[in-house]
Amino acid sequence: MLVASRPPSCCFSVSARDEVDTVAEAALAAGGTEADGPEDHGFMYSRSFFDLDGHGWQVMWMDPAAAQQGAGEPAASLQDADTPA
Repeated sequence: MLVASRPPSCCFSVSARDEVDTVAEAALAAGGTEADGPEDHGFMYSRSFFDLDGHGWQVMWMDPAAAQQGAGEPAASLQDADTPA
């Protein structure tokens, strides 16, 4: 039985939010294709594309202050959501 395989997907981060667009636009100008639209969560921004070999790439930026803060608050709010009313 033959099993179809998918090319690997890679993600990397950049040091500034505008670099996300710079990298993605360069990839698209070189012949890549956009995988989906930009994802903007305020504290985190990313774009995804496929290179000419079909490999998936995601370039992302996260606000350093948000990274330092950690995920304590969202985790607590999710825990409260699981508590029956």
